[in-house]
Amino acid sequence: MTVVCIYDGENYALNRKEKIMRIRKLLPTAIAFVILTSCASQENGGNTKQADIENIGTTPVSQIWDGYEELQGRQYGNSFTLPEKIEPVSVEELYSFRMTLTYDEKPHEELAKQFYKYFFGDSYKEEYVTVKAFNVLYNAPDGAYGAFGSTSPVNASRDSKFYPTSELLGVYDVIKDGAVSMELADSGCTVSEATEAASRLVNKALAPLYPGYDFVPDKVRCIDSIMASDDNPVTSAQVHFVIKYKGLMLEDRFTPLFKTEDKGFYQVMTNYTPAYVDVDIVGKDSISLINNNFSNNTPKPEKLEKIISLKQAVELLERELAPQSGYRFNEVCLIYCNKVTSPTLIPTEEMMGKDIILDFPEENARMYEEFGEVIHRYDPTWCFYYGSEEAGASVKVNARTGEITIDQQVNY
Repeated sequence: MTVVCIYDGENYALNRKEKIMRIRKLLPTAIAFVILTSCASQENGGNTKQADIENIGTTPVSQIWDGYEELQGRQYGNSFTLPEKIEPVSVEELYSFRMTLTYDEKPHEELAKQFYKYFFGDSYKEEYVTVKAFNVLYNAPDGAYGAFGSTSPVNASRDSKFYPTSELLGVYDVIKDGAVSMELADSGCTVSEATEAASRLVNKALAPLYPGYDFVPDKVRCIDSIMASDDNPVTSAQVHFVIKYKGLMLEDRFTPLFKTEDKGFYQVMTNYTPAYVDVDIVGKDSISLINNNFSNNTPKPEKLEKIISLKQAVELLERELAPQSGYRFNEVCLIYCNKVTSPTLIPTEEMMGKDIILDFPEENARMYEEFGEVIHRYDPTWCFYYGSEEAGASVKVNARTGEITIDQQVNY
């Protein structure tokens, strides 16, 4: 049975807490979703079905949006209703990406040092850099830290403060709301100034690591964060970047399929994982944190000549979804979704409170010897969203294979 876990997108501040926890633990992508294993005990929540596409067919990439106008607002019995407005994204080329990673993958030490030199500036010292397991780590006496791994995203912070309580104060469009002023922890800052500072960092430190990809600032969130021992909030601006490849965006929402298979002392997990970059700023030109949720080992693209069109995807849903599903989709888009299959150790009492990767290398080596490669697969996917803008659930149709994935929100 497929199990689906959905992050709470209504309160993004809670997601920020989870992200900082993930950075501090320095966990690679291979086990990044171990925090969700509590969901794995559930026996429902979603399903995945491989649809028979022989009678549906595929369409040349140049024609995949044809006929979208007649689909807008259309109701398909009690099964589902399409949004009143569908906005096509024209692309000339589409690709499928496959990336495999093994336990003995070597971290990119020189690239990591280049990143740390730019991010930490004059305070950077090479003596604070260590190589351990998958990661090139940075740990300075003043609390500055970072993780740059062969299988993990790039993350770094200029201090090690953890804020258990956060409040979302506002969300701003980087273009329409550029003149809006925010009073941050160190100084005042406009939305445009925050975006410009974050863009300089991303273009200088991250973009060179990912040739062919574009990092596009999308929105700015103003957040109040509070330390457990201090009632005074620390206000920051979080600039959110979406990632595009040749004009088509990679999914940046937390709407993961979460499926587990018990293999004894470890589990095999299959999930969708988003790709984005968040940069936290506490004052004009004062960056405190970068959280990059995009793996360093960039997949190699394979060009697709034909895929399932929007009309064909809708036809699949009409045929495969239950007649009383009652979905009211508020957005339909074509994006690259990353489906990951990876192993994670089943936590024991000895592992509680410890870093599973760094503190248990022998167990991890044995696990990867039995499991083999971690597989990342990016495919163009028709996403029919019915949840919130930040992290809503969706019904996905893989435009290459026809696989249908249904996410359903899990209440705790």
